[in-house]
This record gives sequence, structure tokens and C-alpha cells, in this order.
Amino acid sequence: ALNPLVFREMNYRPTDLMPISLVGGLPYGLIVNRNLPVTNVQELIALARQRDGRLNHGSTGTGPTFVQNLLQIRANVRFENILYPGTPPALNDLLRGDIHFMFDLMPGIIGQIRSGDVRALAVSAPGRLPGLEQVPTMLEAGVPGLDATNWVGVVAPAGVPDAIADRMSEAIQEIVRIPAVNQRIVELGAIPVGSTRAQFAAHIAAEQALWGEVAQRAGIRPE
Repeated sequence: ALNPLVFREMNYRPTDLMPISLVGGLPYGLIVNRNLPVTNVQELIALARQRDGRLNHGSTGTGPTFVQNLLQIRANVRFENILYPGTPPALNDLLRGDIHFMFDLMPGIIGQIRSGDVRALAVSAPGRLPGLEQVPTMLEAGVPGLDATNWVGVVAPAGVPDAIADRMSEAIQEIVRIPAVNQRIVELGAIPVGSTRAQFAAHIAAEQALWGEVAQRAGIRPE
């Protein structure tokens, strides 16, 4: 959904792939330095407006950059986006106060949230996460239209016979429902799904539409 929006040349096309099953969703957590004088998303937005876009967002990749752009669109606010090569250096700078906030996938930051090293303002998920019920969703935090999750799914080469693709999808759904597997996904801060082929295809189409709009409005172009 994102790669065609940022890469001019790719060695595959999305149509080369057949959706099999959406395994799970990976919500983004919105976290801030503990010394930043905000306790919720609306206070963060207000502070950004007060500082006229001089709040720094640490981006660890394409996904976080798109999510913070979506927040700018939904909340009509501006942030400065600073790119990092990965979560650890961005998180270190956040802990030191060199950047003010960041969106990142929950598995990479859930330990710091649970320890209290950072302040979690919201999660970009359709509902609150088990074990982090104190952290509201972006919708509950007053930002509608920001149910944005990364995701993990299984695809196959286009043209795989339907009977084989259906059996693969059914097997993956069964695996995700295994209690130990399901619980492990939850422990990582992710959302177990296990979908049909049709549901996964519809999800991909919705993602392509959403992020295509964000890229257009944010002026993001393939390079």
C-alpha cells in the first residue's frame, strides 16, 4: 500500500501478489518525552499550534511518516518530521528530549510505555489494547479518522489455484486462533486477526485509498 507511493522503481507490482490472509494489525503508539508539558493528544496539538510547527516528530520509517502526516491533516496542525534509521536511535533521542514525540509500532515501544520511561498519549487502533487499557485510541483522544495500523499478512504469487489459496488462508486463520499464538500476538502489542482472502483484499484496497490520499495532500511523491 505504501511502497508504490514512495518508490519510483520496484521489482514487483502489487497485482503480482495474491492476498491470502491478514495475520494481525500493528498499531502505532503516540509517545512523548515525559518532560513535555502535555498529558493528552489535544494538549499536544495545542502546543504544536502555539509553537507554530516547531514540535519535532521522530520518524523511524515510511509508516510513521505517513501517520504523522495523517495527524497533521486530521487535526489541521504542523509538525517537523525528523527521519531516523530505526526505532532505537529515535527512542534514545526522545528519552533525552532531543525530539518531542514519535509514532512507532507498538512492539518496538511497548516496553518503554509499560516501564513509564515515556508517556503514551494514544494508540492508533480501533479499540484499546489489552494490558494498556489506560491508553485511549486516537478517536477517543479527539482525532477522528486516525485508525491507522501497520499490518502483517501472507500473500502468494498471483495465479495460485483458488483451492490451494483457500486452504492456505484457512490454515493461517486456524493458527492465529491457537490460544498460545493469539496471546503472544497480544503481548507484543499487536492485534490478532486471521482473515479470509476476500477480507484481506478489501483491507489492502482500503489502505491504498487512504494512504494515496495522504500522499497527495502531503505532497509525498515517489523517488
